Amino acid sequence: MPELRRRFRKKIREIEESTEKLSTLTIDNYKESIELFHNYNDEQYKIIEENTNRIVKESKEIYSMSVKILAMEQPVATDLRFVANTIKI
Repeated sequence: MPELRRRFRKKIREIEESTEKLSTLTIDNYKESIELFHNYNDEQYKIIEENTNRIVKESKEIYSMSVKILAMEQPVATDLRFVANTIKI
């Protein structure tokens, strides 16, 4: 496999891993929010707020990585669909 292709696959894996981590954090934060709704706690609220800020920051980073890979690598077919859908998420 040519070096350029290896770097491309590595970037795709980085986006996949980042998206998976962000998804897990989002689900956990959602669950914590539901719990907070039932049993309000200032400390838990602050944790949820911090996680929300982290989610926003990381989603912007993933978006940036995705746009960069589209611009520089010009992926085709499956990879293009993956990157385009990541941007939508």
